[in-house]
Amino acid sequence: MPKVAKELGALAVSRITVPGMHPVGKVAGLNLQVSQTGSRSWILRAMVGDHRREIGLGAFPAVSLQEARERAQAERDKIKSGIDPVFEKRAAASQLKANQELEVTFTDAARRCIAAKAPGWKNAKHGEQWRATIEAYAQPIIGNMLVRHITREHVLKILEPIWTTKTETASRLRGRIEAVLDGRALKVSGPARTRPRGAVTWINCFRVRTRQSASGTIRRCRPARSATLCKICAGLKRMARAALSSLF
Repeated sequence: MPKVAKELGALAVSRITVPGMHPVGKVAGLNLQVSQTGSRSWILRAMVGDHRREIGLGAFPAVSLQEARERAQAERDKIKSGIDPVFEKRAAASQLKANQELEVTFTDAARRCIAAKAPGWKNAKHGEQWRATIEAYAQPIIGNMLVRHITREHVLKILEPIWTTKTETASRLRGRIEAVLDGRALKVSGPARTRPRGAVTWINCFRVRTRQSASGTIRRCRPARSATLCKICAGLKRMARAALSSLF
């Protein structure tokens, strides 16, 4: 059991100004640290397993003597239950940083995705086309949204208005949105990937299959995932049949 220093009162603590560590008592290892510049803060010195820890509890006088003692006792209770407060704080800081890395908007993700793909493009126009279609159709709807908040309905809202009138553009835009949501350009791996759950599955409902006929290229959608898409696919099928019937 660590030795507990003489218990000091709030007034006595407020008069401590000499640089160094000053035990204040009541909770073993609780010290008021005074720096060479005169700033003061609370430090809990404790053994955690085989390691000596110095755990910061806040600045004085923002954190009062009573509050410092309560915090120190809480940290000692953690240590007693087998928790290393220093490791716990490091893990929390690491998790916070990881979460902040995921807080990226679609616009930022698209910018990173284009930059990551640029070295592999033989023609600079590819990048311009990517930017143009994303800025014209996707950014007005999802540009300021966090990637992890983008859902199937948002992508449908982008693609449905142009799917029958600008099919080629819509098809390419679908692939570009998928690439951005995929998350590889964000250098995120494992469970923390930014792509929405099932993104490839639901975005694939817009994939276009093509086959060449005497009348030209006929486009066909994969099975639709919504009533609206069913109508689109049915319309494309009718167009394909009409094109074929005109040959005979």
